[in-house]
Amino acid sequence: MAQKSNLKPIDDQIPVMQFLKNSSRFAFLVLLCCLTCCTGKTVESYKPTSVTARAGIETALSTWKSGTAHGSITSVKPNLDVFDARWQAGAKLESFEILEEVTGKPEPHFKVKLKLVGKPEETTEYLVVGIDPLLIFRQADYNKATGM
Repeated sequence: MAQKSNLKPIDDQIPVMQFLKNSSRFAFLVLLCCLTCCTGKTVESYKPTSVTARAGIETALSTWKSGTAHGSITSVKPNLDVFDARWQAGAKLESFEILEEVTGKPEPHFKVKLKLVGKPEETTEYLVVGIDPLLIFRQADYNKATGM
């Protein structure tokens, strides 16, 4: 019968090795923070214009309506990443109409009338963040993802 060893890995026994493990994690976090926070860009730098946001929603919904499977849309610039759980689950879009921009929001929001195959017509909101790619969220999916 094999006896269980009480030996710890050598890295855990040498304080310098433990320090290097922890300091490399710290250095990685500092580097990550510098790359994301110290670029001089503000939140506004990642906010698309209303025109760009609307065009992104139009392209995304047209792509869905054409029967294309859910995924990144790289055939346009800027690229589009769409977050709509129904499209991802395979629902088919019969028709859509972008109704209006919703004002008073920190990022572009648009009310959209949608008709999914086999479902009643509905009005929902989409919001857009980012520059390239544009990240297009159905408001309900965004709320679920952010715990709102």
